[in-house]
Amino acid sequence: MTPPGAGCNQRVQTAVASTSTMRVLGHRNLACRRGRGSPMQHQLIRHGQGSRTWSIVLDSGEEVNACLEDFARHEVLSATRFTASGSFQDVVLGYLEADQLDRRRDALNHPTQVLSLVGDVDLRDCKPKIRIRVVLGDGNGARFDGQLLEGHVHRQLQVIMTEAPVQLHKDYDADAGIALFKQHGEAG
Repeated sequence: MTPPGAGCNQRVQTAVASTSTMRVLGHRNLACRRGRGSPMQHQLIRHGQGSRTWSIVLDSGEEVNACLEDFARHEVLSATRFTASGSFQDVVLGYLEADQLDRRRDALNHPTQVLSLVGDVDLRDCKPKIRIRVVLGDGNGARFDGQLLEGHVHRQLQVIMTEAPVQLHKDYDADAGIALFKQHGEAG
């Protein structure tokens, strides 16, 4: 029996293998930059042993989730982790209430500094999905945390993104409501 997501995972492994001679420094016009006239700044800083690591720079006004999802789609990523530093001009944070299925949404319409930002890329219906969790601070010393549902960069956001070795992948688990790591060849 073929495990769920195995077809997606096979396509990801094939795409990664076919890009083994990938450029070391790349500038690409991705959807998040349409109409801005400048390509997304990104550089492949490590490639080997079945994984890749990039440095990505997002500029003022860019929406983080859309840009990183475009990048993940372009690079055929799954089972990928990232961290970032920088600032936002506005954000929408989500909070999962224990007794509800929907997320509470809180908008912050003022500049905030990233104190911590961690995220991952997984596949849902064979398409990359981004999940970002943040802790933000403002000039008054207030702290805000939650899942970043939307966020526009204030000045700049610097991202380091590393994909897991090709032997790992994540499949969406409908019962858990999240994507979980699966070992290569693991049924489930």
